[in-house]
Amino acid sequence: MGFLSYRSLHVPFSHRAADELITIEPGMGAREVVELLYERGIIPNRPGTGLSLMLNPAGRRLQAGDYEFESPIAPLAALEKIRRGAVATRRIMFRPGLNIYEVNDLLPNRPASGKLDPALLDVRLIADLDPQATSLEGYIFPDTYIVPKRATNAEILAEAAAQHRQRQSTNSNPALPFYVGTSSRPMTWADCRGLSGQYQPRHSEQCDAGGRDRYVCAS
Repeated sequence: MGFLSYRSLHVPFSHRAADELITIEPGMGAREVVELLYERGIIPNRPGTGLSLMLNPAGRRLQAGDYEFESPIAPLAALEKIRRGAVATRRIMFRPGLNIYEVNDLLPNRPASGKLDPALLDVRLIADLDPQATSLEGYIFPDTYIVPKRATNAEILAEAAAQHRQRQSTNSNPALPFYVGTSSRPMTWADCRGLSGQYQPRHSEQCDAGGRDRYVCAS
């Protein structure tokens, strides 16, 4: 491989697709991937990049997914990202004590005009835990989630509800929601104090159906 070809593979190249998601479809071969990156302007030439893949068997094992490529980026760095499967992701943090509307505000593709995302009302995810639940409030486990950028709100909430279920299965008192009471079982000050000292009670302005104060257990 000549010096110019070597240099073209290792020198960062500026492009205009840094804000785009580039999809590598399942079953795409190395030549097709190189052609796609060239067409989207992410790599400056096809021959040198393709030759590098042919000379490196490990480099030909490219993984499908949605990718982002910062600008500038060297062609070999772009291929390495695909080889590692470093797909584009986003971070979503659900803090302890969020109500259903605050969770809704954090969802990436929420409906316009402040409407609740229908996925927040899909109580099938928790029907066995709370048959009277009307939403997922109280069952979104507080954590930071790293999800693919194309993940739907339903997929994100399903993961958060699954985390709640998993943590609750190891909780010494699984009858209690972890961080906020529900209309059928409001948290009390004593409940918060009883969670192994991991949470502290914080008064919530919301009330349950009977008008009694609820408490949010915040870490």
